[in-house]
Amino acid sequence: MDTMHIRDLVVQCIIGTRPEERKARQPVVINITMECDLRRAGKSDRLEDTVNYSALCQKLMAMAERSGYQLIEAFAQEAA
Repeated sequence: MDTMHIRDLVVQCIIGTRPEERKARQPVVINITMECDLRRAGKSDRLEDTVNYSALCQKLMAMAERSGYQLIEAFAQEAA
């Protein structure tokens, strides 16, 4: 297995338990380490055979934009 990292992706989301935390989006920094099999991409040299980093980051940002979690643990579980 190969290891892929997304580091320091800043997203804006509503998160927290206190009323003042629920009023405005806050920056949250996401760091993800994933194990994935990249052998096919290594052999084919084709973009469609690998992980689309940009699409993954866009999905994480969209998830954050629509979130309303109280706990960072719940947000992290959804991101995972």
